[in-house]
Amino acid sequence: MPPSPFSGGRAASTYIYGIDFGTSNSSITIWDVERRDLVRDPHIAGVESSFMYFPYTLRKDPPLIGNAAKLRYVQDEMRGRFFQAIKTILPNRTFSETIVNNQPFQLEELIAFFLRFLKAKGDLVTGQDVKRVVMGRPAVFSTDPEEDALAQARLLRAAQLAGFEEIHSMYSRRWLGLKALKFVAACGVFLSPAARSAGTGSGFLALGLARAGPPVSFSSFVLRT
Repeated sequence: MPPSPFSGGRAASTYIYGIDFGTSNSSITIWDVERRDLVRDPHIAGVESSFMYFPYTLRKDPPLIGNAAKLRYVQDEMRGRFFQAIKTILPNRTFSETIVNNQPFQLEELIAFFLRFLKAKGDLVTGQDVKRVVMGRPAVFSTDPEEDALAQARLLRAAQLAGFEEIHSMYSRRWLGLKALKFVAACGVFLSPAARSAGTGSGFLALGLARAGPPVSFSSFVLRT
């Protein structure tokens, strides 16, 4: 069997993460490079709501993420700063930064909180500081090419800030139907178990390219350190 294109020639962990950072929900899947199979673990079995909440404080505390953010926001009687659907801001050229608890945050830094949260869940399962990830992205963030490129660059930067060094992106929703089936059959691409159970069709989480090279839908970024 030919080697995975992710195995490369440099030392790397034995796992690759697939992250679907969605407008409403987000999830992570883990691919075991050596076993060529998905890792199934209850810590990563579900989806997290794409919510983020900064409780009002004078300290530089990190935000709460996911379902915990929503619960705490209600408990605090909505006194802090609550974010939802933050993915939709990615192509917005007019957004530069926002102030939370007297601290400035760029959009990439805010999204990195989400990705870091998902990475931590994966690292808990693998016991490794995994540096390789496949990030899902829509077929277009915007019909404006410049805005679309801006969104892609911001997502890449957020992944870097979250601790990833080898970052691949893949189109998600437009790979449904017959094309998706052919793609899965040819490349050994798997859907996130959480996305399958949710029935959303948004969980590409393409991992384990066992029988073919990277398809044209991939764009790859490697940080050389």
